[in-house]
Amino acid sequence: MMFENPLTSPLFTPVVVRLGILFGVTFLVILAVVRGKIRLLVQNILFKRWRTWIIITPIYLLAVLAGSFPS
Repeated sequence: MMFENPLTSPLFTPVVVRLGILFGVTFLVILAVVRGKIRLLVQNILFKRWRTWIIITPIYLLAVLAGSFPS
């Protein structure tokens, strides 16, 4: 059995929508913490962690929704 296409999973769209809302809200909270100052935003540890999760989450999501390894 080959990997499944994660984009065809019925869970894909709801998960992507919820993650988009979650990341958008958290970005707005971090922006409020630094009071909209971009220079402070780039140096903020919360922003660095948020940025890391933005990179990790799609990779993890595609791996989970792709199914198990073929045997």
